[in-house]
Amino acid sequence: MIITNVEVTCGCTVPKGWPRNLIMPGRKGELDVFFDSTGKLGKQNKVVTVISNAVAGNSQVTFTATVLETKPNQH
Repeated sequence: MIITNVEVTCGCTVPKGWPRNLIMPGRKGELDVFFDSTGKLGKQNKVVTVISNAVAGNSQVTFTATVLETKPNQH
């Protein structure tokens, strides 16, 4: 499999890296995605689409994060 691109649905989710070389059958590759929670609150569902030459077509990876409200430091 060759990953040609990684697409996201929100500017708060950024793909930082993925294998650029051929991933042989039975082998693994890593996809690094960063999520910036600035301005977000509560449950966040994000979708990352992996564009490749896979026979099954493009794949979607989803992740969920719960962003909690920060409380001011109490002295």
